[in-house]
Amino acid sequence: MKNKSIKKETKTFRFQLNKRTIFFAILGMLLCVAGIATSIWRLSTEKIEGLTDALQSPLLIAVCIFGLVVLISMLVRSQYLVDGKDITVQFGIIKSKTPIESVTAIEMDTDTNKISLYTGESYTVISVNKAWNDEFVKAIQAVKPSIDYSIVLAKHKPKDEEK
Repeated sequence: MKNKSIKKETKTFRFQLNKRTIFFAILGMLLCVAGIATSIWRLSTEKIEGLTDALQSPLLIAVCIFGLVVLISMLVRSQYLVDGKDITVQFGIIKSKTPIESVTAIEMDTDTNKISLYTGESYTVISVNKAWNDEFVKAIQAVKPSIDYSIVLAKHKPKDEEK
């Protein structure tokens, strides 16, 4: 009889992208589309007179298509995944993993609504929907209950400081 390991359910938490990030991603996509259109127009109307001219437009088209793929995937698939052993940060097609066993402390800042994960000498700042903060921390602590968890209370900041 084979030993079957019970795989824990993967929990998904979407990135909290701000309006500025979304604006610049859309602006980047528009620039990529403009680069593709300009290159296609240039290939169809201008005479190609050398190796540089022959490679310039197709290379620009390839770079713009790659940029479109990265930017679209960033908007569609930016999330944190917590499974039985890793925290995966997926920013579009770019992924990075942090083993939960290496996390030593979690700090929740109520002023910014961001979570900091401390792993020895380094840390990672997590920005998820405010309603998911507790659920995110519980998902990590379910794997490693010995992680220190602290909450930093919001500080009162005066609106107008007199100098």
